[in-house]
Amino acid sequence: MKRNFRDELNQAIDFSSVLTQICAFSGFSCSKEKILNALPQFNKLEIQEQLNYAKEAIQFEQNGGLLNLSGANDISLPVSKAEKQMPLTSKELISIFHFLAAVKQAKQSLNS
Repeated sequence: MKRNFRDELNQAIDFSSVLTQICAFSGFSCSKEKILNALPQFNKLEIQEQLNYAKEAIQFEQNGGLLNLSGANDISLPVSKAEKQMPLTSKELISIFHFLAAVKQAKQSLNS
């Protein structure tokens, strides 16, 4: 079903090309993956919730808010290893530390 819908979108508006263009604005690998696999929303409540998040982000930026996500790299592989109780390398642990520090800094920025 998803594949058919994606094919219909590609025929109508070259949807994959649109997603690729949007993806160019993302610097985070997890976000890029989500964008490239996205499908249009039809649930009005979910659409309104996402629009509210966008408005909040615009207001934050217009009010001079800065959000530094430096260090927020994709840690899905080391987290997956940890869930399987596999040992992590020091590089993986440092990557997780930097990610958590970036999340803490972002949270502090947003709570200010």
